[in-house]
Amino acid sequence: MSYGLLDKAPIAVLISRTSDGEVLYANQRLAKMMGLPANRLVGKKTPDFYTNKDDRVRVLDAMRARKEVENLELNVMRANGAQIWVEASLETITYNDQPAIFAGFIDISARKEAELALKAAKEEAELANHAKTEFLANMSHELRTPLNAIIGFSEAMKSELFGPLGNPSYQEYACYIQSSGKLLLSLIKDILDLSKIETGKLELREEKVNVVEVIGACRKIVEARAIEAGLALEIRTCSNPPELWFDAGALKKIVLNLLSNTMKFTPELGRIVIDIDFDETGSFVLAISDTGIGIAAGDIPTALSPFGQIASCLTRRHQGAGLGLPLANLLVQAHGGTMELASERGRGTTATIRFPAERVIIAKTGR
Repeated sequence: MSYGLLDKAPIAVLISRTSDGEVLYANQRLAKMMGLPANRLVGKKTPDFYTNKDDRVRVLDAMRARKEVENLELNVMRANGAQIWVEASLETITYNDQPAIFAGFIDISARKEAELALKAAKEEAELANHAKTEFLANMSHELRTPLNAIIGFSEAMKSELFGPLGNPSYQEYACYIQSSGKLLLSLIKDILDLSKIETGKLELREEKVNVVEVIGACRKIVEARAIEAGLALEIRTCSNPPELWFDAGALKKIVLNLLSNTMKFTPELGRIVIDIDFDETGSFVLAISDTGIGIAAGDIPTALSPFGQIASCLTRRHQGAGLGLPLANLLVQAHGGTMELASERGRGTTATIRFPAERVIIAKTGR
């Protein structure tokens, strides 16, 4: 074989000693691949090129056994520390009257990156599918609970279980039917809103909205629940509270979802504070903080994902399908805003919402 011709070969080539893998010859294509001149590659040990211990063992075993190997995928480190993937073929030859390994390498980094990206996408899709399966199972339970109450109490009234419909028990049953119906309607609305957002079919009816009035109305809605749960609820506002160019219904849903969520996980004698303010860029800032049980930092992305629920023992203890935070987050994003959660287990949670300055209408000075 004329080894001089190997410098013109379209693949990277090296010849190494069988016993210890010392490089005896390297062509120019290999030098370019490894980022070192060919003469500096000579004398190095080929196992040192491979970043993976298993790869080193496989190559050494092949050399010592003098086996012919094809399509061996290896991770190789270049002189600058960058890692590339190569496909190697090895065979035993005689070089300068001594046994040696002839190895040809092809750079397959682009192919491996595509394979790894495909694998990651597949795993992500499987996780998403699993999350949706869990969500649907949980949603099935959440929908059945109020439906069973509606059906059960209405059947008791229809059959006049306690005698004629004038019996006082029926009034209590009617209240149960009404509350269960409202809960069911709320769940269905949340599912429909989530579906509209994800399919890009949500229609925003933007108008000038008095933020303080909307948040005050939300407080009135949840105030009775807060008192019953022994929670203090406070609104703090800046000196010149803004109006927003916004969908009023969406803003109300955002605030109610956040308040409802924080009330579930704040124990008795806890405190919930709503802050209305601006930041240094002129953006509107709404922060809702509590003294509740908190969320581990690693669980925050799951809590904000549409089909993710954290700490299943908590979701079993507290009514709800886990849509409150994700839906609020998506509605915020639909208005060009951002929502961040800062939390720590046992130290409470703060949800901070920011809307860009172009949505802010300052009282008296105009938009």
